Amino acid sequence: MGASGRRILAALAQGETDSTRLAELALGRLRLKIPQLIPALEGHFRPHQLSLLRELLNQYEELCARLERFEQEMEIYARPFEEAVARLAVFSHTGFSKKPADLA
Repeated sequence: MGASGRRILAALAQGETDSTRLAELALGRLRLKIPQLIPALEGHFRPHQLSLLRELLNQYEELCARLERFEQEMEIYARPFEEAVARLAVFSHTGFSKKPADLA
């Protein structure tokens, strides 16, 4: 999920309903599409939908945190193999990333 999407969904979860205000949360190139975003963001959330959105956003954040912890752990486990990974990246010419999590 991109930064704009996270910002808009977070605002929706906090109860923001004004489509213009929501569209103004867009970042980068998406700002060029604000006129198209405004009608796309019009609508109404029922209480149960708002509750589900909040739960899903919480779950998404928890999964992101777990992924970050996993990547940090993989870096620790891969440290003894850094030299071999560097040689593999240099000699293979396959475009491998040197980040251990990308090789896992």
